[in-house]
Parts: sequence; C-alpha cells; structure tokens
Amino acid sequence: MLKDIIAKRYAKALLSLAVQAGKTEEVKNDMVAISDLYKGSKSLQRVFMNPVFSMADRTKVLKGLLDAAKVSDLSARFLELLAEKGRFKLVRETAVAYTELLDITQGRVKATVTAADALSDSEVKRLQDRVKALVGKEVELKVEVDKSLIGGVRTRVGSTVYDGSLKNQLKLMRETLLKG
Repeated sequence: MLKDIIAKRYAKALLSLAVQAGKTEEVKNDMVAISDLYKGSKSLQRVFMNPVFSMADRTKVLKGLLDAAKVSDLSARFLELLAEKGRFKLVRETAVAYTELLDITQGRVKATVTAADALSDSEVKRLQDRVKALVGKEVELKVEVDKSLIGGVRTRVGSTVYDGSLKNQLKLMRETLLKG
C-alpha cells in the first residue's frame, strides 16, 4: 500500500515533466520497457534490492540498462533519481501509476471484453465503439476468450462489469425460478 502511494507521487512528478517536454507517450514506452526488463530479471532485482551492492554498482548496472534500452533523456534522468533515492525497486509500480495517470489525463479508459469465442476485427471495433459511447472516453480494448460463457460477452470497464453472457442469463433465470 505504502509503495503504491510513493510510486504514484513519483509518477505524478514524472507526468508533469513529460507533459512540459511533450514526451508523454515516449516516457510511457520507456517506463513500461524498463519495468518489463526489471520484472523479468532476477539478477536486476537482486542488484537494486540487496544492500550488499553499493551505489556505484547500482549506477553502473543502471547505466548499462538505460543504454541497452535506449530510453529518452527525461526517462533516464528520472530512473537515475529513483536509483539515487533507493526507490528503483518501485519502478514497476511507478510505471503502472504513470500509465494510469496518463490515461486519465488523456481521457482514455481500459476495458476487457471476454467472449465465448474469438471475435472478428469488425466485432471488436463495434464493441469498442459501443463502450466508447457508453463511457464517453477513448477505449483501449483487450479481448479474452472464455468458453465457459457459452455465448455473449462480458465487458469490464474499470470496476464496472456489464455481463451479457449466456452463462449469466441462465444464472439469473435460475435464481428467479428458485425464488418462485
């Protein structure tokens, strides 16, 4: 919980700088890339979480990481600051918070559509347009398949779920019949 609060503060500061520089998407891509690298590397995590490693060692490792990932100067300076403050281990949480804040400022929302079968591109586009009309924001749609739904779709936008699946309809019908 505390680490999410700290990460959000860093993300807000980074977003403010990225907006001023006009590099919000570039910084987002950099943060996600570094976060993914960090998540996938136990040795990287060990370097930044283990107090045995000196600041000089961490700086060397970070420099190599930033050069390999070819991040922007703004992102590099920010990540160096995280390392200096001993907060680099929060890079994943900071990347997530930054992405969420950027989505909010740009009026974007993420939605997940779960269908019983794979959807065609035109069906995905139609669903995306419907969700956009429903929430009044740009929609980044993720599509999943769950055969247990039998038919129809279930859409999650934030914490709201719109369940139009056949499985849910049968469940509701069953509950109604059992009530009498």
